[in-house]
Order: sequence, then C-alpha cells, then structure tokens
Amino acid sequence: MNTSAKGRAYENAFKAELYRRGARLVMRAAGSKGPFDLLAIEADAVCAYQLKSRTTCSAAHALAVKLIQLVGTWPNCLPYVVHPTSEEKFCVH
Repeated sequence: MNTSAKGRAYENAFKAELYRRGARLVMRAAGSKGPFDLLAIEADAVCAYQLKSRTTCSAAHALAVKLIQLVGTWPNCLPYVVHPTSEEKFCVH
C-alpha cells in the first residue's frame, strides 16, 4: 500500500470513528493541500481535523497550536491534530 492509500485509509477509519462518536456530518477534503483533512459537524461546533499517520505527540501538539492560531477567528470551529501511537489508534491533540 502506498503512502496516499495509507493516509486515505487512516482518514476513512477516523471518519467512521467520528460518526460512532456522534458527528452529524463528516466531509473529507480529498487531495487537499489545505490545513485540514476532515471537517465534522457536531452538535455544538464544527471540528477541523488534520491527520498524520507518522508523527510524535510533541510534533502533533505543536501543529495543533499553529492550527488554533489559524482558525482563531472562525466562530465555533475547533481544530485538532490526530495521529496513531503505540497505545491508541487515534491520539487527538
């Protein structure tokens, strides 16, 4: 499986997880070079997710801080970075 296919599979798995957690709508930005891979409409906010299949928690946290600065003026939008760890499939920052 190539890198794109692995990333797409991880995005689709997290998309399914978001629906299991109660998201009302999840949209994937296929081939996007923008700041987010998935947008989820939840009960009280829009959540924007950047997924990384290979990164550390410290790097994910640093990226999450940058994304918070980017969407700081977007009303009711919460940015997150998601990556796998040895302990959990979806580590969310």
